Amino acid sequence: MASHREESLVEEALLMALGWRKPVEELLHHSDRGSQYTSLAYQAVLAQFHIQVSMSGKGDCYDNAMIVSFFSSLKTECVNRQAYQSHSEAKLSIFE
Repeated sequence: MASHREESLVEEALLMALGWRKPVEELLHHSDRGSQYTSLAYQAVLAQFHIQVSMSGKGDCYDNAMIVSFFSSLKTECVNRQAYQSHSEAKLSIFE
């Protein structure tokens, strides 16, 4: 969890998930069209692991409804209920 959006964060998260899960079947990676997902470096990692890419349609918020719902629940349950003194404190609360 970073304080700002960056390409390396999503690449590290993908590699971590692949390491933990060790998938043997074909994977589908669905994301929005954010720059961190469309970068050449990230696309190269997806190609390296033969992961099929799927991206939301431009301006189509319903195309990614499941993740939008997840972050809405996260904000309701963890973020909006208390004021954090620091980024580290928020991170600890969310990941416990």
